[in-house]
Amino acid sequence: MELTVVNSGNNDVIVNLDVDGTAVPAWKIPAGETDSAEIRSTDQSEGLTCDVSINITTTNGANMNVQIKAWQYQVNP
Repeated sequence: MELTVVNSGNNDVIVNLDVDGTAVPAWKIPAGETDSAEIRSTDQSEGLTCDVSINITTTNGANMNVQIKAWQYQVNP
């Protein structure tokens, strides 16, 4: 799955992801920028599904304007 975060606010944001119970290194998105990350499941026993937890905070505690776009795709082995 590719996760795209659009930060249209005036503050940098920190994105913390948890994929299938495994924390992913914190991801910083500067103010006014858009960035994407590839998310892969670490638990193959669940097949093509993965559980993703997302926590977004600003670097200074201010209000934020953030949009998350996610989609999943399947690739034949």
